[in-house]
This record gives sequence, C-alpha cells and structure tokens, in this order.
Amino acid sequence: MSDEFVRCLKSLFPTPSYEVKTEINKLIKKNRLDASCFFASAFQKSLIQGDIITHMPFVTFSSGSKIMEERLYGMMLSTPCDFKNNDKVLFAPCYNLNYFVEAYGEDKSRIDALKNNIIYDKFYIPAYLKCPELVADFNGINSYEVSFIIEQLGNNLSKQVASLTLAGYYYLLAKMTVHFMRPEPREIVAVRTDS
Repeated sequence: MSDEFVRCLKSLFPTPSYEVKTEINKLIKKNRLDASCFFASAFQKSLIQGDIITHMPFVTFSSGSKIMEERLYGMMLSTPCDFKNNDKVLFAPCYNLNYFVEAYGEDKSRIDALKNNIIYDKFYIPAYLKCPELVADFNGINSYEVSFIIEQLGNNLSKQVASLTLAGYYYLLAKMTVHFMRPEPREIVAVRTDS
C-alpha cells in the first residue's frame, strides 16, 4: 500500500490526536454535569442518541458457553438516522449505580471516579425524575432490530425515561470518542505493516 493511500485513509477516518484526547479528558474531569443540565424536559417523536428506555434484554456470553440475559435500562448509542433508516441499532446496558457500589466494595475512589465520568468505558447518568442513578457500560453493547424496539415501546414492555440535553449529548459524544476512537498507542501503530 502506498504512503499516499495511507495518508488519504488517515484523513478519511480521523481519530482524535493525543493532544485532543488529553484536552477532552481534562474537560470531562472539570465539567461534571448535574441532572438539570443533563436531561431534556421533553422527548422527541422518535428515539435519538442517548435516550434511555426500560426493560431492555441484554445478553452476555461468559466462559463455559454460558449465555446470560438481564433486563436492564438501555441507552441508545446509534444515531436517529440509524433508527430511521437501518434495520438494527445499538444500545448500551445501564446498570443501577448500586451494582458498582457493591462490585467496588470499600474502594470509594473508584465510585468517585465513576461518578466523575473519568472511567472511560462507563458513562455515569445522574438520577432525574423517572430515571434512577445509572451507569451505561460501553463494553456490553447489544444490537437490536428497530422493529423490536418499536414493538417493545408500542406494547409498553419498555418505556422511554430520559433524553439528553445538548450539553448531555455532547458529553456522551466526548465519552464515546475517548473510549472508541482513541488512537492506538504509538508502539502498536509502529508494528503494523502495510501487507
């Protein structure tokens, strides 16, 4: 592969530079949002990125070929265009904060880091109206057919409980960018070959 082609691909699929990632990290640490800044007072007609709904079935696979299903809150990570135009959308499971309080035990610093949104594979969601204090786990994403989501909502098997404000939405994008789009460490990039 030519250097020119590699340069073209780098510009076509940009990822934040180390400097941008560092700046986003600083802003996330400095700007903890409270619930009033985080959640919109009204929902859109259709689901949008960051919306939270109840009773979503999340499936995980563990060693020994065990398949576990849990009904949890779910945060839509797909865009509204995906919801409207594609067959499938992505949701992250949202666990009650108490799940992590129990998992972390006496380590209060980890809970503080979680609530300050500096654990990057998790997204802390403050309690607001019908939405309890939750943590979205970016490592547990499941895919669903849009028709299933519409059916769940239409039959009141799931219910929308939260939608993000613009500030909450950009906060979510910053977290997803840091987690999913960060460049690989330089030593890993250095060993990649063109063949």
